[in-house]
Amino acid sequence: MSNLASEITIMDAEAIRDTNDHNSSSEEIRGFVPKTMGIITTLDEDLNIQLQGCMDGSFTTPFDIGNPQTFSGNDYIVLTDYFPFIRAVASCDPAPTTGALTIILAKVE
Repeated sequence: MSNLASEITIMDAEAIRDTNDHNSSSEEIRGFVPKTMGIITTLDEDLNIQLQGCMDGSFTTPFDIGNPQTFSGNDYIVLTDYFPFIRAVASCDPAPTTGALTIILAKVE
């Protein structure tokens, strides 16, 4: 029996230049375990990531998953909480002047 793995870029080279929230695209993760979110950042300021989940994919009523996490370089997040749909919300304070953010969701069925 082989497992099906996939990697989806949910934020691609986002050049964050303000202190606003930047939402990644959402991805259905129903039936996939384990799940890992790769954070690839060249931003010149620390990055805050808040994971959010929802039940129907609309994100009109998102649920924060855990507390925001701060990153100063490339890293990853292992997703252990279950929601059918997930996204990442990225922000920086102060605003970066250079660099970009890419987030890749890896999942195995």
